[in-house]
Amino acid sequence: MGFDIRVPPGVPKENMDREIKNWMSCGEKGLCEGVSYTFTNKVDIPRVTDVESKSWFADAFFRGLKDAGVERDELDIGIF
Repeated sequence: MGFDIRVPPGVPKENMDREIKNWMSCGEKGLCEGVSYTFTNKVDIPRVTDVESKSWFADAFFRGLKDAGVERDELDIGIF
């Protein structure tokens, strides 16, 4: 079984590691018997898309919003 977990960049990786172990815990015994986990792609460097520069992603994103009738100044940039 696999899970795709996306963690906000502001969450310290230690907190997420602890939370994953907590999800699979059998109380004070630690991980439940027969349960293990591995990361197939774990990024330890938090990245946030720069929406202030002329990055191709931000440009395409804001162009799509404008085409949909949403102006940039209507957005709360904190959503990123």
